[in-house]
Amino acid sequence: MERSPHELPLKALAVYLAIAFGVAYLLDTPLIVGVIPLKFFGIEAIIRMWAPTLGAVIALLACGAPLKEGLKSLGVRLGKLAYIPLGLAMPYIIFLLGIGVCYVMGYAPTNPVVSLLGNPQVPQQLKDLILKAGPEAFLLLQLVNTVLAGLTVNAAVALGEEIGWRGLMYKVLYPRYGLLTSTAIIGVAWGLWHAPLILFLGYSMPHHRDAVGLAMYCAVTTSWTLTLLLLRRGSGSVLPAAVMHGTINALAGLMVLTYPNVDELYVLPVGAGSLIASLVVGAVLAALLGRFGSVGKEKPLTQ
Repeated sequence: MERSPHELPLKALAVYLAIAFGVAYLLDTPLIVGVIPLKFFGIEAIIRMWAPTLGAVIALLACGAPLKEGLKSLGVRLGKLAYIPLGLAMPYIIFLLGIGVCYVMGYAPTNPVVSLLGNPQVPQQLKDLILKAGPEAFLLLQLVNTVLAGLTVNAAVALGEEIGWRGLMYKVLYPRYGLLTSTAIIGVAWGLWHAPLILFLGYSMPHHRDAVGLAMYCAVTTSWTLTLLLLRRGSGSVLPAAVMHGTINALAGLMVLTYPNVDELYVLPVGAGSLIASLVVGAVLAALLGRFGSVGKEKPLTQ
């Protein structure tokens, strides 16, 4: 007998996590041991980001849910499109607020384009282009590029993760435990999913390939998850979450270059400045949407 796609047991979560983590860690291994050169990390990362979708599909099948209806119930549908601009805006708000937080902490921002001019690895042709256009104009151009990438290519790639983290995990956990507990579980799982990259390759934490770096990364992914779940809940779709996720990825390079000489634990995109800014943004959005009035168990969702 087939199970309704609106009734996913905890078994689905176990199957999902086993596949999502197992496939991702397996893909990481050749890079870690040096069988595949690090220059191919970008390709591996894109493939890796679809491991959560594979886990979600296998979890649905393992629970007897009809695949088409099951994926739709996970949020693989258009939903309320008005949430897509909101998802696009969130990373920029976090970026700006994060700069303010970091300034209070004693870290003054640098125009990220100026940071490029001082980098000996940047081609001289690019430096000449920056100087010709002017650092401010070139920065504006880069910000426009992040908007376009966040809405298109980056969102398409991030969708591979969102079908799992804010799709399958949300569907299993949110009706049972509500917003805050679901945020904590999903956020930490999402962070730990990156553990081999952080601990062995220095992904996002080049100076902290250790438990401290991993813990901070998990804290930041948890803070982002608060907003991502609110977008998922409000829209009935994973698309706004994919846009936010993709835009964060698009902005990450500019965030790093805004603080080129500061320990990543303290600034953007995965340090204390980002953590505080993201929590504030998530809390304000939750208050505006009235979600803090329902942080315990909820009725099963039909979306």
